[in-house]
Amino acid sequence: MVHDRLGSGDAVPLRPLQAGSPHDEPAAGQLGPYCDLEARTEADSSLERRYSIATWYVRVLTDFSEECGVPAPRLFASCGVDPAILDDPDARISCHDFLEMCCFLQSLHPTPHLGLRLGQRMQHRYLGAYGFVLMSCSTTRELLDQFSRYSMLANNAGQVRVEERDGLLIQTWRGAVSDPASAIFLDELVLASWTSMGRRISGRPDIAPLSVSFRHSRPEDIGPYYQLFRCELKFSAAEATIISSARDLDARLPQGDPRVREILSALCERLLKQLGSPLEPEWLTACRRAIVEAFRNGEPDIARVAAALELSPATLRQRFKDQSLRFRTFNDELRHELALSYLADPQFSLVDVAYLLGFSEQSAFQRAFKRWTGITPGEHRRNLSSSKSAPKR
Repeated sequence: MVHDRLGSGDAVPLRPLQAGSPHDEPAAGQLGPYCDLEARTEADSSLERRYSIATWYVRVLTDFSEECGVPAPRLFASCGVDPAILDDPDARISCHDFLEMCCFLQSLHPTPHLGLRLGQRMQHRYLGAYGFVLMSCSTTRELLDQFSRYSMLANNAGQVRVEERDGLLIQTWRGAVSDPASAIFLDELVLASWTSMGRRISGRPDIAPLSVSFRHSRPEDIGPYYQLFRCELKFSAAEATIISSARDLDARLPQGDPRVREILSALCERLLKQLGSPLEPEWLTACRRAIVEAFRNGEPDIARVAAALELSPATLRQRFKDQSLRFRTFNDELRHELALSYLADPQFSLVDVAYLLGFSEQSAFQRAFKRWTGITPGEHRRNLSSSKSAPKR
């Protein structure tokens, strides 16, 4: 069993870290004893802006900040982001802004091992629909499949890999940012989050992995790491990894609900389609979202989408041309991908799907779907039902 979910390319090697005393509290503008914000280069910041964090994931930071006496609006003001964005469940902020907020909090309320502290607090409510998908999985094996598939919805600044080999379960986080401060913080946040969520979902706060590996050098005080992970710790490793026994992958989870998981997985598929790749230009990601919004009012045309992006139609056409793309083809492919996702969700009738995709009539949707797949939407949905009801070997 190997699951890969690409949020970026391979892990970016860390530049050599400056020596520091892990016993010291982080100074103003630092994420930890190693992590000096001033050392981040413009190239680092540019790379961080390419990736994004879901607003519901950001809430784990803002809730902690409020408990520390630092109102969330002050965090958002530190990076020039409107705090009202928290009220939009589909919104995202750049990884760069998220890291700026973390550094600002450290400047006001220094917290040793902030990444570990935040990760330890992770709950499904901080993961949006993705978190509820995880909570509704019936087995650990199913959980890992959904975990690797939809992890980008929370944080796409890295690649998640899950592999079963020789009786071991190997979970790897390949962070994509190059600045050591940011990379250490995100490595610790992600691995701590995985461990905490695993304990919560399984209902077993006592479970521990066999080993946990970090890319940064061994700190003098590893007590906080042992307290959280309760296992063998490795530092200066090639990758950030958690290794566990694969013995209980098919054990039943206490809150499994196949019906809920099916509905929410379909929602996550749609969110993935809208999110796109962190490596594509920002304008193209924004265009993808504008087209999905435009479906509500019928067939999207380039003038309407360009207006939503505050561009002229000519400029938008040129940008598509520069990417060797055509607006009409891009729109059609996005519609096809969303159609497959909607049809996998039993709560939507065929009429609903046609409406959500901007078709004026169901017959127009039928023709388009047959052009894409060679079969009708109804046949596709029946095929899905047949495959789910077929006995598993």
